[in-house]
Amino acid sequence: GPFLRPKLAGPGVRGAVIIVPGGAYQGHNPLEMDDLAPEVNAVGLHAFLLTYRIADPTPSGPLAPKPLMDLARAVRLVRSGGGGSLAWSVLPDKVAVMGFSAGGHLAAWLGGAHGWQAAEGEDDLAPSVSSLPDAAILGYPVISTAPLLQNPTPERIDNGDVTTFLNLEGETYQEANFSAP
Repeated sequence: GPFLRPKLAGPGVRGAVIIVPGGAYQGHNPLEMDDLAPEVNAVGLHAFLLTYRIADPTPSGPLAPKPLMDLARAVRLVRSGGGGSLAWSVLPDKVAVMGFSAGGHLAAWLGGAHGWQAAEGEDDLAPSVSSLPDAAILGYPVISTAPLLQNPTPERIDNGDVTTFLNLEGETYQEANFSAP
């Protein structure tokens, strides 16, 4: 199941970064977790390493949106200071998510969805604590399943709210740019 490992930068109230590793929703890349926490701490921020639900070898149903729900819960937990005996000293308006590959997909998904609107009873913090991150840092995110994924050197044309991609076969497609309110 999902879990969150805090790597606190020291005493005092600080901003926080939730590190979301990649792994193609099949696993979690340890290099995108343990190696990054000290770097986040070195700039004075708390780091939290998220292990989210991944594909089951014998699936009983779709994986989505379970990993998104795990990240939303992590943002709420960190923003609330952990609650109970956890007592993390976190600035609630300075909670970022940093995701790589599939984790970058999750970070973009949560930010693009303006936080996850939990169903009643799904998350006890949902009624009072936002899951919308204050910032999203995306490292080689998988944010499109368009033909670009088959083509490592696309041309990109930015036109304000819409980005047009041109792959090497000359086909184009558009995506709305990610932006948080």
